[in-house]
Amino acid sequence: DPHAIAVVGAGSWGTALAIHLARSGHPTVLWGRDRAALAEMRAERRNRRYLPRAAFPAALQVETDLDAALAAGERVSAIARRLAASGAGERSEIYARASARKAAAAGRSTA
Repeated sequence: DPHAIAVVGAGSWGTALAIHLARSGHPTVLWGRDRAALAEMRAERRNRRYLPRAAFPAALQVETDLDAALAAGERVSAIARRLAASGAGERSEIYARASARKAAAAGRSTA
């Protein structure tokens, strides 16, 4: 989907942004590092820890695999604050993976 957006980071800021994007009509994929918390969010359709009263819209999907989240989103719209404050190596890896996916998709579409 050309309007799909991957949000990397499922804390309060990333979750709020993902909910907003999904409510605005963008298919959105939310990814975070804590697989157990993501499984809970997927099952309950909310982030009980940070935004317990904000239900996830139907357009918001939760993904535990970073590569799958990046593949689902045409754009990586945000790196949540906590992840952005983490080591440059982790940020570089995420950006590199997103760029590689985008380049591969562009190569397939021109072939």
